[in-house]
Amino acid sequence: MAVDAVLGYSATQEGRDLLKPTDVVKRLLRAMSDPEISYEAVAALVNLSTETLFLRAILDLNPVDRIMENLRDPECRQHELDVMLLTNLTQTPEGVSKLLQTENPSLSGLHFLRLVQWFVEPAKRSVNGKVSDRFEHVGHILTNLTGNYRAREMLTDPSRNVWPRVVESVASKNKLRREWAYAAVRNCLFNHAKHEFVTQDDFGLVDNLILPLIGTEEYSVDDRQGMSPALLRVLGKNRRESDPVTVKNILDCMQLLCGTKAGREALRRRKAYPVLREVHLEQTLSQELLDSVENIVQMIALTEEEIEAADRENRDSLIPALEAPAGHDS
Repeated sequence: MAVDAVLGYSATQEGRDLLKPTDVVKRLLRAMSDPEISYEAVAALVNLSTETLFLRAILDLNPVDRIMENLRDPECRQHELDVMLLTNLTQTPEGVSKLLQTENPSLSGLHFLRLVQWFVEPAKRSVNGKVSDRFEHVGHILTNLTGNYRAREMLTDPSRNVWPRVVESVASKNKLRREWAYAAVRNCLFNHAKHEFVTQDDFGLVDNLILPLIGTEEYSVDDRQGMSPALLRVLGKNRRESDPVTVKNILDCMQLLCGTKAGREALRRRKAYPVLREVHLEQTLSQELLDSVENIVQMIALTEEEIEAADRENRDSLIPALEAPAGHDS
């Protein structure tokens, strides 16, 4: 059957049902090596990978190395489709494991770190002046991968020096990049043992969480004392982030930081309290988000001695548990 015909079949449930008894996955993976039909082959694989039967068949034949080679080729026609296929594959623990190369210790993490590098690179401008951002959707893959503790360890490994680059991405002008970067950072913050490292002032994580929450309000001398130059520059003229998804991502990150002494001290040191106080006073967020703000303010307003004195039940009730990264920690 011609690849064009398979692509058509793959686009409908009825067509996919007709393809189930065939070896279509093997044929499409073979077609990925043919420049003449590779685009259509990958498009069909993307459609098929939305169903468990085909997804398992694709993973059994492990096309990850081939997809990564395609992504390295600037002349490859189907970069976007390759990213979509990897996104679908990494929705499963098996796909995450294959992309992290856990079965090959000598290569473990190579693909992952390459994806990180592509994601944090600034978008390039094309000849006609339009921004070419081939790897903005890689953030979705990184979010899937950081559901696995191995990926979180690699991302926050001081010797790899990739964490600062990921933190920079939460301040990207590209909204999609910001959302995926926040999601990956959030996943990494479930590792409490790394809070002292990830919140180092030089990395700017806490500043990048606080800055979008600053509005046009005035702050007292005491409030401004200790704020970084980056925050001081926008006081009184910043437009507070209004997108509820972005605000939730920011507050989730702050809540996770409130789970450790190092995280709480970083929030206090970078002056999160007066900014969150103003956000709460404005009362323009949903009740759920306002409750999150109140919980964070409550934690950082307490001294460490007061937190230590509280019994565990009361202390844990101050910050509701967040849902951990979904099921890839196998």
